Amino acid sequence: SVFQYDNVNNKKLRITGPIHQGDFTYTNLSPSDETHAGWNLLGNVYASPIRWGEEGWQRNDVMDMVAVRVNSGPQPGGVKYYIPSTQTGDQDFAGVIAPGQSFWVRASGSEPSIVVTEDAKVNENDISFYRQRGPVNQLMVSLSRGQVQDKAYIHFGEESTDAIDAKFDAPKRSNDYFNLSTVVDAKDFAINSMSLEFCQKRIPINISNTTAGSYKLAFEHIGTFEFEPEMALVDHLTSEELVVNDGFEYAFNITSDPATFGKDRFELIVKKAPVNPETNFQLSTSSFCNSSDLPIVTIANSQKGVLYHVVSQSDTLQTLVGTGGSIQAAINVAKLPIAAHNVQILARNKGCETVTLAHSES
Repeated sequence: SVFQYDNVNNKKLRITGPIHQGDFTYTNLSPSDETHAGWNLLGNVYASPIRWGEEGWQRNDVMDMVAVRVNSGPQPGGVKYYIPSTQTGDQDFAGVIAPGQSFWVRASGSEPSIVVTEDAKVNENDISFYRQRGPVNQLMVSLSRGQVQDKAYIHFGEESTDAIDAKFDAPKRSNDYFNLSTVVDAKDFAINSMSLEFCQKRIPINISNTTAGSYKLAFEHIGTFEFEPEMALVDHLTSEELVVNDGFEYAFNITSDPATFGKDRFELIVKKAPVNPETNFQLSTSSFCNSSDLPIVTIANSQKGVLYHVVSQSDTLQTLVGTGGSIQAAINVAKLPIAAHNVQILARNKGCETVTLAHSES
């Protein structure tokens, strides 16, 4: 790769020959099995930037993540990560690989194969690329010492699981300096994607390859969450539990004592805010005669991400998703017989117990 050099002396490569066009098959890929970690260092074969993802790639037994090593600039020796399906990871990288750039992928099975096609090419001047929807339910945790920084990402998704997932997780590669990661099944991850079906999670944070000195943890992008999170950082060394809000920073020291670093010092607690049982709702009418006169249910102060099920006895008439503001929808009453009915709302966060709102209407 053009970008591989000794990190000391400037080099210029002059390369002649035909420019590659058409499909390209990467060969001799290392599998993921008992004797191989599955990491493969590849290169962009085109004289054009390419974007890692579904379009333009044919993959088998290969994880969805891609990583590039940063060998130049103010912070050489680090690694950037990206998962296109969830748009999780380093947004300044976003899976776009420059001409001649080398990149890491990791096999997830015994028979990995990768073919790249012309459809993977992107116009680096095309601003429409930057108009994609940003990542959601993604927390960025950073560890810094002076101007040097490492990042780890925690993501919650509908299709994700709490186990190691080849599609949504990104294993950690070591930096030349300190490393920050979260831990799943005793393994380190730069991007850790977990299920949305939970009420509370405890996530170990690992800090490794450190030298003695002053460090800082920072937490950002909580505003991307589609539910109301309550977060706390636990420092087991000092027995502190600190509330984590967007932009929260925590300064601490590392010494030669193993208790000051590693995977046992810090833990992140993520909870979903409890449902408020006093949330009020209203119906637009208390009676109806036909399907053209359906009642509208309005919840004025919904909670973000909470599911509100409008029910009458055992029938679910409508389900609304809280936005943090006012929400409303027509009630499907076609299945109800002509009679008086008591309408209630059962509210819940995904993965949590159901709460019956105190208010009801008939």
